[in-house]
Amino acid sequence: MKSIKNSVIFIILIFCSLILFSGCSYYISRDGYSKTDIKDSCEVYIFKNFYFAEKLKKVGSVKLEESGLTMNCEMENAFSILKREACYANANMINITKEYFPDRSSSCYRCDADLYQDTNYSVIYKYRTYDHFKIVEESPFDYLPFNYVCFNFGIDYTSVNKNFWSDLLKQYNLPTEKAAFVLYRQSISFIYQEYYFDLNFGFFQAAFNNNDSLESDVLGLKFGIDFGYNVLNDVVTISPYLGLRYFYQNHTVSYNKDDLTLEQWMRHPDISLRANQFSGVIGINLIYPIYYTLLISGNAGYNFNFHKYPFLNSDEYIGINHNQSLIKNFYCSINFGYGFNIDKKY
Repeated sequence: MKSIKNSVIFIILIFCSLILFSGCSYYISRDGYSKTDIKDSCEVYIFKNFYFAEKLKKVGSVKLEESGLTMNCEMENAFSILKREACYANANMINITKEYFPDRSSSCYRCDADLYQDTNYSVIYKYRTYDHFKIVEESPFDYLPFNYVCFNFGIDYTSVNKNFWSDLLKQYNLPTEKAAFVLYRQSISFIYQEYYFDLNFGFFQAAFNNNDSLESDVLGLKFGIDFGYNVLNDVVTISPYLGLRYFYQNHTVSYNKDDLTLEQWMRHPDISLRANQFSGVIGINLIYPIYYTLLISGNAGYNFNFHKYPFLNSDEYIGINHNQSLIKNFYCSINFGYGFNIDKKY
């Protein structure tokens, strides 16, 4: 009887030791490959939520799920398992598509990943990997060439000391001072490899009165087109742009109780040089509207985590127009956009 008891205790100790030292942690689901071709080691790069520009060969996918025992299931161990699975699948790239961090329901780090074979090493790996457990999410802006479409909606509030329709009012001997207007705008942007093309449309309304005798309401439309070329390095894009804007404005002016309707088309071509950092919108804009004004502006913004593409930015610029009158214009904007890659997502 005593020997049986000792045997049971011995078996329990062996079982506990196996649990402690083997660290039973993950249930591994494989798709598209098996463990038949086992390599001792291989060089593997890990990415997170990455949009591959090149047509890479997908060789399989893997899921790391909790098995019920939550020992030895931290992120570092998960990455080691992913690299081992990549070796099984003869892959050299891992793209983590979903992550589940420890919470109340589980103390394990879990993830889903796709495995790729990049035999030509067409993707630049320097500074790009999710390796060494750095939690850095990749962005589609990190790689060119790629084909990309983005829709944006924005609301701008602009206050000007000398409004740009003052010449029209002067034709009727009407006084002008500063005004403010709100511009609601939409745009669609296309990026093909290094080239940028943008179509934008907006409408605005403004109201100002300079004295008791003059009241003016303005309704207007804005049409724009931009062409650009992106020069890319590891951190920043530098983009020369050529833009052309057309404004249509309809003025209803009440002056000394007389109503007057004025219409005007205005053209605003410009050349600009813009520099943006990937994690946000930060840089200096040099804008030259070709035939009458030099504008120097700065902008800053941030890409919020709830989506890669929306950003908040603001601009302030000072310039001298064709009749040498100083313009100081403050402009702030909130843009909400959604973009998608029109290449196949890998």
